[in-house]
Amino acid sequence: TGGGCPHILAEPQRTNLIQYSEAFNSWNTKQNVTVAEDTSETTSPSGNNTASKITINSSGTPRRLYEIVTTSSGNDYTFTLYAKKGTTDYIRILFSSVIIDVAFNLTSGTVTSGAGSIEAVGNDWYRIQATGTSSSASEVPQIQLSSSASVSDYLYIYGCQIEEGSYATSYIPTSGSTVTR
Repeated sequence: TGGGCPHILAEPQRTNLIQYSEAFNSWNTKQNVTVAEDTSETTSPSGNNTASKITINSSGTPRRLYEIVTTSSGNDYTFTLYAKKGTTDYIRILFSSVIIDVAFNLTSGTVTSGAGSIEAVGNDWYRIQATGTSSSASEVPQIQLSSSASVSDYLYIYGCQIEEGSYATSYIPTSGSTVTR
């Protein structure tokens, strides 16, 4: 039954530069949003209650959370995140330098602005991603919600990854430090 040679699917060595890939309350700054980690309202792509619920808590803008990562000028970086609609379906991922700036619609599963990609991974979750070439020694990855959504609107996120490279690899969980696969 079935011949052929066994084979190994290998990925390149990569490091997730986000030190808290699921603990979004530990990110550097939260602005006009609150984070509820490990929400029981939805199952994360890992199959557990490890997703975070991001809720808009102010009419102020921007509604975002961000972190700071060390980068090398001239190198490509890929930003990936799992996201699921709640009462709002707009999410934007960007670097402060705007080498990455992409918005997504989590209802239709489409890129609505910028250069990126979105992939359905089941249970209304999408893996969103974008790549850009850094021009500095650090970048500030941001996750933004809609400036036109209402206070108390929310969505879910899980598994943020920033890796050096021109394409995304599989998710590398972190909890307080960078992790290399």
